[in-house]
Amino acid sequence: MWMKIAVAFVMVIAILAFIGYSYMIKQQSDEVRKLYADFRETYGKDYQIGFGLCKGTVFNKEYIVILAADKDKKVIDAVSAEGAGMEWSHGTASEYIGMDIAKYKTEQEEMKKKQTLYEKGEQEMTPKEKALTMAVKNI
Repeated sequence: MWMKIAVAFVMVIAILAFIGYSYMIKQQSDEVRKLYADFRETYGKDYQIGFGLCKGTVFNKEYIVILAADKDKKVIDAVSAEGAGMEWSHGTASEYIGMDIAKYKTEQEEMKKKQTLYEKGEQEMTPKEKALTMAVKNI
């Protein structure tokens, strides 16, 4: 009898943990969706928009970059968000504004070629760099 009660108790705790985790993921998803929708509403018609996401691990947080580029592939506005769980902070990513996307892409390609020429393994990129690279690929 005690065994059945213990198993039932563990099951209830597991179900509550699953519901809590699902709610946290939903809140995070809603916030990212809202951030992207606001950015798309502001720049969607006249500019190209790139979205980059790097999932976090135990050791680092998730990172999101949203870029708006004009026809000349220059970044005119950028937003970045960093967080884990339900704690997200976002704001203007001024370090990307004015960046030439075509130049960045060629630099990345050259770096990959050099890495293969020297037969080095790929250097580990930070979540911020991964998100930026993904956003640039989308433009």
